[in-house]
Amino acid sequence: MDIITILDIISTAAFLVALILTLRIGPKLLSRSSHRLLILALFIYVFVGFSNILEHGGITAYFDFYEDYMEMFFLPIFIAFGYSVVVSQEVRKREITEAAFQESKSPLYRSLVENIDLGVTLIDGEGTIVMANAAQARMLGRSPGELAGKKCFEEFEKMDHLCRHCPGRESMVSGKPEEVNTEGVREDGSRFRVRIRAFPVMGNEGRATGFIEVVEDITDRLKIEEEIRKTQKLESIGILAGGIAHDFNNLLTGILGNISLAKTHTSSGEEICQFLDESEKASERARTLTQQLLTFSSGGMPITQTSSITRIIRDSAIFVLSGSNVNCEMLMPDDLWSVEVDEGQVSQVIQNIVKNADQAMPDGGTVQIRTENLLVSDGASSSLGKGRYVKIEVADHGTGISGENLSKVFDPYFTTKKEGEGSGLGLAVSYSIIKNHHGLISVESEVGAGTTFSICLPASSREIAIKEEAPETYRPMGGRILLMDDEEVVRKVVKDMLEKLGCQVELTCDGDEAVEKYRQAREAGRPFDAVIMDLTIPGGMGGKQAVRELLKIDDQARVIVSSGYANDPIMADFRSYGFQGVVPKPYTLRDLNKMLTEVLSA
Repeated sequence: MDIITILDIISTAAFLVALILTLRIGPKLLSRSSHRLLILALFIYVFVGFSNILEHGGITAYFDFYEDYMEMFFLPIFIAFGYSVVVSQEVRKREITEAAFQESKSPLYRSLVENIDLGVTLIDGEGTIVMANAAQARMLGRSPGELAGKKCFEEFEKMDHLCRHCPGRESMVSGKPEEVNTEGVREDGSRFRVRIRAFPVMGNEGRATGFIEVVEDITDRLKIEEEIRKTQKLESIGILAGGIAHDFNNLLTGILGNISLAKTHTSSGEEICQFLDESEKASERARTLTQQLLTFSSGGMPITQTSSITRIIRDSAIFVLSGSNVNCEMLMPDDLWSVEVDEGQVSQVIQNIVKNADQAMPDGGTVQIRTENLLVSDGASSSLGKGRYVKIEVADHGTGISGENLSKVFDPYFTTKKEGEGSGLGLAVSYSIIKNHHGLISVESEVGAGTTFSICLPASSREIAIKEEAPETYRPMGGRILLMDDEEVVRKVVKDMLEKLGCQVELTCDGDEAVEKYRQAREAGRPFDAVIMDLTIPGGMGGKQAVRELLKIDDQARVIVSSGYANDPIMADFRSYGFQGVVPKPYTLRDLNKMLTEVLSA
């Protein structure tokens, strides 16, 4: 077999393979010109095949001359046929997309898409937006007409190329819905978090010709989830903090009580009195630390009263900035609503934030505090519930907080300060306090431009009560007092303080014993004038149960609740549980004197 024969066989086989592949193309994808080119290619194939059969069969070589020319024409004709198929496919794709666009104009479809509270966008295979609903346009700060005909990656994320995480392209490849969480960019450049679900748009041949994106703005949801995570962190540490605070406050009661008693045996001019004063101040600072720990526990609830937030802010800011090179500018309207707050706790929040602002401006500057009345309506996009609030903004022009650290500022024990300059508790405590007041605290910052903390507290509809000044010294009184506490150190020092006030005191360790002693004293005609009860007695009856038993014996019983572990709402709402007063641990002789005077004179 010569070389010419081999080449003829190869060319004939190649023609056959090409035509078989051509015949596999769906007829609907062929245009009129494609059909004509296909017929011409088939004619050439038949002619060449017929000529080869005659030549190699020894019949005639007459057609061999024409066969060579036909083979020369076959390749360009076949290339032209392939090109016409590609063009037909593009035309068909545009027709399918246009058909989908026309379908999107149907009243039912448009009504569904335009009224859904999700962004819906129809995009072709090249990333061109065919249609976008009103919700999608609102997310981007545009109108639907402005989006049509634009590239999705340019409009959604302000990029000049297709996004690598594009779920639409993934859905076209997989033929299944795809989902991704990413960021969108509004017309003004601001960013927001979105969840995108993409669905492929399938053509008549079962091929994806584009995709539909359903976009959900999840910015608010992520903020709520972040709030929940922070709350869970605080609750977990609160279990430990509450137990520590309870034991520590019992010890501080012994320390403060004994200091108070020691001061009654000295005069103000004596040197020992100065030492006792310093010891008392140190103990007061320790009490503040335990209060910070208690705010982490579920029971660190505020003991609220109707107050002027203007006064709290002014007093707290002036106290913190005393002696500082930082000025304070206060912009607070005269008609600011009153608030229902624990003044000590909210003062602590203001002091923490102003102190941070002061430290952020070591070379001096101005802290600006702005307040305003805020009315949140029903359905407003806010983490606050419907109602009246007072909004407080504390802004500095200091170093600012990096984006990496901004989300951690309210985490317990997180701090960027040098060792010894901060514990990382201040802002975590502030967050917990505001949460327990059913308010909201947030922060915005830019490195080099400063930081702004925003606080919203529920407003009060009640008038501000006139606060009576606490007596500077104790006033001897008298009466029979029953003291119930499981800690020996507390029983001893409180007994000494009560006797210093002229009272007769009997001691008990738990609620069962207290109830029985109260009953016996009443039956003997020597009733107690008041009872001071610890709230929590491990393994025994605590104050919550004991007060109910006492009131069954004597509905006029004057019972004062005392605790160093506020894991119960009783301390904030003691009257609802039958108590007549509350004295949180640790307390001084003056604190005890004041509370007994109020209860016994009621």
